Amino acid sequence: MALFTTAGGHFNPTDETHSKHAGDMPPLYVKEDGTAKYTATLDNMTIDQLKKEELAVIVHANPDNFANIPDRYEANGE
Repeated sequence: MALFTTAGGHFNPTDETHSKHAGDMPPLYVKEDGTAKYTATLDNMTIDQLKKEELAVIVHANPDNFANIPDRYEANGE
């Protein structure tokens, strides 16, 4: 199983389509040396919503295509 699949899907309390999920954050840009600094102000979720969930932040190694997870990331890890 791919490790990130245990984190569940995107935070989506209002049942929106992908790229409009409350948990979709602005892109993170990483420098050539592998470092990054990230600050974002998000207005699409509330503190009360966040307190009700066990959440994880997932950083993709490659750019997000803002679509569904590709078939290559199946739960069996193949």
